Amino acid sequence: VNITQTGNDFDITVTPADGAETDVDAGNNITVTGIGTTADPYVISAPDNNDNDPTNEIQSVTSSDASVNITQTGNDFDITVNPADGAETDVDAGNNITVTGIGTTADPYVISAPDNNDNDPTNEIQSVTSSDASVNITQTGNDFDI
Repeated sequence: VNITQTGNDFDITVTPADGAETDVDAGNNITVTGIGTTADPYVISAPDNNDNDPTNEIQSVTSSDASVNITQTGNDFDITVNPADGAETDVDAGNNITVTGIGTTADPYVISAPDNNDNDPTNEIQSVTSSDASVNITQTGNDFDI
């Protein structure tokens, strides 16, 4: 998660998940290869089943929302996981903060704070000069030159 301030606005970006965040561990008589990404998907393998009982065989399995699919191809099993799009991350607004967007690439989160309307010029950042001119601090936008 990256948060970038532009003036009084805060932009949040979330790197989309690529599948490698999911760990798949091999159990007894199972091997797992791949790292779970689109480029290198998990491949789960098991030795041939010679029990001659067709009622206990692994079948093609699909989740009801199609987010995870397990498909047998010979002795291999392919797992497909839909990549996260950012919308599964919740961002809640705190005091004097507003959050818009749903966190996707198409509609990213935008975090905003109101302008500083305290009408007190003595607590604002100012240009400061020492009496002997040895140090000068000057604000230029969000930068400070010394």
